[in-house]
Amino acid sequence: TTFKPASCNRGSRKSKAGDPLKVNYSGVYWKDQDTIVNSNFKSGKPYEFNLGLGQVIAGWDRGLTKMCVGEKRVLTIPT
Repeated sequence: TTFKPASCNRGSRKSKAGDPLKVNYSGVYWKDQDTIVNSNFKSGKPYEFNLGLGQVIAGWDRGLTKMCVGEKRVLTIPT
């Protein structure tokens, strides 16, 4: 977790399987983090999917579980 809003406390709602998510992302290679492989920031439109249903790579389904609205994370996913 690189950022957790103040509203993200123990009693706040966390993401779980089946939840619709909207995310902004940039994908880079571990050994060359200056090279962006894929990103949606330039489009200005968040990527939408349902968490935990296999609509994205398994690393996203696991890594984005139990997040609060506005939280930011860096996911390291092996190839």
